[in-house]
Amino acid sequence: MNRLLINTIMLMAVLFLGHAAHGQEHKEVPQELKSLLKFDKQLIELGKVKKGEKREATFEFTNVSDQDVEIEFISVCECTEYDHTSLPVKPGERGKIEIIFDSSEKDKSDKITLDILLTNVEPTTGYQIVEQCFYTFELEE
Repeated sequence: MNRLLINTIMLMAVLFLGHAAHGQEHKEVPQELKSLLKFDKQLIELGKVKKGEKREATFEFTNVSDQDVEIEFISVCECTEYDHTSLPVKPGERGKIEIIFDSSEKDKSDKITLDILLTNVEPTTGYQIVEQCFYTFELEE
């Protein structure tokens, strides 16, 4: 995918999150700004990985909203291949994101972020909703 498009979308997500957080101190987050997905594990630790080794993991989630949720695309490091539930996930139903991490191009341990752009729109701002999950690895020498 075009890096400029990804960077533009990421900038929009940062602006949205900054806008949503501004003025929200000590207040409950409005329902429309709460996460739509509840991950079984939002952070997966892959442990020690040798350079050139591949590891697989699965992020499983539940739609905790009152609307269908659909993943439009996922922005993640080039070291990660992914596949995800492609149909809309109805309220209360489960979905998953499967990843394959390839450590071939990595030179140090890291925490990788998956930015998950949903087709769902936050009603007060009109921005698409972005969810996140993460994985870590420790690169062995």
